[in-house]
Amino acid sequence: MALCSQNGIQSLSIASIVVWMKHEFYDEDDLKVVGRCKAIGFKAICNSRNQFLVNNWRLGVTWTSISPRTCQWVPPSDKMWALHCDGSLTHDRAGYGGIIRDSRGQSILAFAGKGVVRSVLYMELMAMLKGVDLCKKLNLLRISVRSDSNVAVDIINGQVEGPWEIQTLKSKILHLLKEFERKEIIHVWRESNSPADFMATYDTGDGEANIRPEDFPQDLQSLVDLDASRTVYFRK
Repeated sequence: MALCSQNGIQSLSIASIVVWMKHEFYDEDDLKVVGRCKAIGFKAICNSRNQFLVNNWRLGVTWTSISPRTCQWVPPSDKMWALHCDGSLTHDRAGYGGIIRDSRGQSILAFAGKGVVRSVLYMELMAMLKGVDLCKKLNLLRISVRSDSNVAVDIINGQVEGPWEIQTLKSKILHLLKEFERKEIIHVWRESNSPADFMATYDTGDGEANIRPEDFPQDLQSLVDLDASRTVYFRK
């Protein structure tokens, strides 16, 4: 059986295995498929869905659990600045935002704007473009660009081409980055990108806004302080 590990114990969800078995043995009725499942030693995550299936189908299961994953804000290398970016898309608004910080986690500038293209990927890249442009204007030419969008990071790093509608935006970002002395574009977890997420949903009306640290809303400053103190976040 293709799904079995070397010791015969399953590591997929119970529902996934049953669906696969029903596909593999499509000519058998459900009772026979469940009977085949009973002959397999399952290793499954202990959650309400799996418990329901086990109780109803009377399967033999070895319960396991997922260890919580953690993350925290990581300072950029010495003499670099961290540019965190994020995009947002709701039923009535597309937005982008970000924040620039030094290696101690101290804020330089936050920015936000309203988008016109209803695409979260476009907003993620728009945040990068605006942030990189601000860094250039501030003469911060050694930057660590950070996004919680794996796709956006892969596009700018040249790992994937990306859809046609973001090609002009991508070209503008890459052109700007050529003027920097040092740059990196890296993926970060959402939990360590909270200030940028806050700015992506910040209401700027129909325009854009740059906010200096002394004018930060208290909620934003609290998020920045948590990052700077190297708070450990549990991933959701």
